[in-house]
This record gives sequence, C-alpha cells and structure tokens, in this order.
Amino acid sequence: GLLLSVEGGDYQEWSTGDTSAMIFVRPSEDCAITVTSHKYWNGSWWEDTDTIIITVIPSPEIQLSASKQVACRLDSIRLSATGAAEYSWDEGVTFGTRSFMDIRPEYSTTYTVYGRAEGHECFGFDSIRIEVNPFYSATITGGEYDCHTNMAILTVETEAPEVAWTSSPADTSLARQKNSRTITVSPLQHTTYTVAVEKDNCVNKESKYVEVDLKPKARIKADPEEVSLGNRQTSLTDVSSNSVRRVWYFFDGTKYYDSRIVYQVPYSVDSVPVEMVVYNAHDCSDTTSKVI
Repeated sequence: GLLLSVEGGDYQEWSTGDTSAMIFVRPSEDCAITVTSHKYWNGSWWEDTDTIIITVIPSPEIQLSASKQVACRLDSIRLSATGAAEYSWDEGVTFGTRSFMDIRPEYSTTYTVYGRAEGHECFGFDSIRIEVNPFYSATITGGEYDCHTNMAILTVETEAPEVAWTSSPADTSLARQKNSRTITVSPLQHTTYTVAVEKDNCVNKESKYVEVDLKPKARIKADPEEVSLGNRQTSLTDVSSNSVRRVWYFFDGTKYYDSRIVYQVPYSVDSVPVEMVVYNAHDCSDTTSKVI
C-alpha cells in the first residue's frame, strides 16, 4: 500500500472520497489519484489540484509444493517453490535464488516461503502444511555394564504393543530377546542397542550405547623370581590387563600401591608369598599371587 498526504490547505477532497490530509491506498491496478486542496486567504477561497499516477507492480504468484504432505516422524521431505526469481525461507529476512528446502519434521508443521521478482521489493508468499503421523515414543533405561557379571540390562518404556531390538556390532546374546521389553546382554565390545516401535507404518527408533568395561586380569612379573643368600632383592611389576590400580599384600601385613616395587626378602625366611589384587574403573577385581 501507499501513504499519500497533502499540505498547506484548510481542507481537501480526494478522488477516493477521503477528506483527511493523509490517506492510505492499496490499489490493485494502475490508477491516477487526484486531490484538490482548498484554502481561505485574503477574503476568498483558493484551490489547487494535483494528481499522482500509481503504477502497480503485481506480486509474484508463489506456489509451494512438497515431495509428500503426510509423513512419518523425521522423514526427509523437499519443499519446492515456483513463481519468483528470489525466495526467502526465513520469513522474509533473507532472499536468495535457492527455490527448495529439505526438512525432517518431527511434528506437524506449516511452512511458508516468500518470493519476489527480480529488481522489485514486492513479494508474494505461499504456505503448506506437513502432517506427521502419530508415532509411539520409546525411552531406553539402564544399559550400565556390570563387569562382575559381564552383563548389561536394558528396558524400553513404550505404549507400542511390539518392540524389535537390534545391535551394532552384532551381539549373539540378543538373539532370543529381540522382541522383549527388557533384555539382558553380554556384549564383548562397546555396542549400540537400538529398539524400534511401529505405528501406522511409521517406525520410531531409539538407541543406547553400552560401554564394555572388561574385567581385569591380574598378573605379576618378578625379576628375579628366585633370590639367593647373596642377593635377597627382587623387582615386582604389575603387568595386569584392563586394570587401573592395584594393592600388594605381603605376609607381614604390609601393603604397597605402586605398579612396580623393589622388595627385599627377609633373611629370616626361605620364601615370601606375595598377593596382588587389581581393580578396573568400576572396582571389578582379580587376584593373583606369587612365591618369591
């Protein structure tokens, strides 16, 4: 629309029928608008007339279409627009020549595109609504790996009547539980478990990543493994696997915590039993011993 105004008169008459000093017009086609201004001066009424020619630039007729208007949650859909030289997909903030937009709607949503002709600020727009079919939600709880049992328990909470589990990489312990709401698995490595629920041919998937914390394996290396009267000293090293800490226990009740210790066998004994307990990050343990 246009805002037209006239100044200097006592009253005015517009060809539109308006009489105010300022009018707003929204012509649909080219037209001429005339205003006559009247002013009383020096004992007489004076008038002056002016005309403005308005050329209407038609707004582009935008058409917005979609690769599909009824979809499942997070389906890939392409919106395509025609009828203009430039388009805006952000409510007219920015314009560019890209005439399409790819979307993955999670819920039913109305999308609008604006278009304008080259060299003009006049724009048109069109909207389209994408309907997302209802779907079953799914939430996975649990999934903490127990290194004492080498197992993890996962449960899916959903209103779906049926569920289907998969894993990556494949886990043979899942084989007979694929349709159970609670599964007890024994992964051999870090594994992603995914559950799928379906409603009206729309599949919703949720995943849980299970980190396998392997049980530690305790092992002691002694150098030398046998001591003599001339040399009662030996070096004990923790060469365990999957462990983060250890405790050394000696026959006299002393404890050590370093990964390598130098031990002097007392002259009062012929041999010394050494026990080592190792732990992983979740305090799963393993024990080994050696006689020096």
